[in-house]
Amino acid sequence: MVAKQIQVADGTYEWVWEEESEYSSEGTIVVPVTPPGAYPWYWVFQGYEQDVYEIWDVFDNPEIFGNIATFHFYSPAGADEMIVQVTRDPNVTFDPQGVYSRTTPISYGFEGAAQVDLTQVPGTGDLFWWRLGARNRRSATPPRPWPLHLGNDYGWVWSERLAFAISPLSRASLLHQQREAVTRSELRGVRLPRRTAAERVHRAE
Repeated sequence: MVAKQIQVADGTYEWVWEEESEYSSEGTIVVPVTPPGAYPWYWVFQGYEQDVYEIWDVFDNPEIFGNIATFHFYSPAGADEMIVQVTRDPNVTFDPQGVYSRTTPISYGFEGAAQVDLTQVPGTGDLFWWRLGARNRRSATPPRPWPLHLGNDYGWVWSERLAFAISPLSRASLLHQQREAVTRSELRGVRLPRRTAAERVHRAE
């Protein structure tokens, strides 16, 4: 069973449950897919306190470390594939020429994450837009946007669009932290013994 949102009156929608797949009058399979949720945070359950209160840790979504952004998501009902799209401002319409996309197969109720190297996103600038798309590959009828003139939205059921910024200062700070981590690991590493003079290889002139 999957949830499907239908319009029951002007401006009024209701959620109904249907079988996972249904057939159109043309005999093609149609799988209803609910919109995925894109959120600026994600939550990790840590346990209970005195068997009463649930403890959750909250993290930024996406998580940024250096040039890598990790996007966390849950799969929506009816979907078996997700896509993460990232673009730079001012491409808020997600014109395909300026979009970096990454797809991943999923299962219902799946909690997943996708990593994107922000240096691979076309363009320049430190303000990024991102969204999630969902679809069912078994469905012979791909989703269409509303209104229909949104040509960049065909084939997927989309989440809302969210933005995040990376300042040059934060990038420099993260790079500095990475260099410090590498230096610490090198200091803790085992030094190899140096070759003796007899073991050295001399280049013939």
